[in-house]
Amino acid sequence: MSFKDEYISEIVKNVKERNFPEDYIHEPADSIEIKIITGTELFMYRKDELTNLVIDGQSLPFDDPYIAKYYYFCSLQRKESVMVPDKETVRKVIKRFERDLDEDRNLAYSIMNNLSEEEKKSIMIELGNISTFFFILFYDIIMD
Repeated sequence: MSFKDEYISEIVKNVKERNFPEDYIHEPADSIEIKIITGTELFMYRKDELTNLVIDGQSLPFDDPYIAKYYYFCSLQRKESVMVPDKETVRKVIKRFERDLDEDRNLAYSIMNNLSEEEKKSIMIELGNISTFFFILFYDIIMD
């Protein structure tokens, strides 16, 4: 087993993979089903009162930044369609998911703390190939 495989195994063992949004919506809620556009390059920006999500050059305007983030995370997971609950539930789900991502990222970084930036990025790319959760966790670094 290479040193890289050991770090990957340690991170996979210690970081709980999550399925977004299913692992975060526990109460029954009024939901609507929406189609999701997926792509390889995603980013968001604010302009005027809108949050714009850009997927491979196609801009999608949202009047609620939490709904935009919800769509963003679903798109990163390559979902074709998803159920979207009411706005208040979406806000709670996004806040919890982002908090969990921060904790998971910090845990992964602590496991890799003695590695060079190049070695860390290589491990993150391999983890991103293992699952969409790890792809989301390290998206900014993988796509850099």
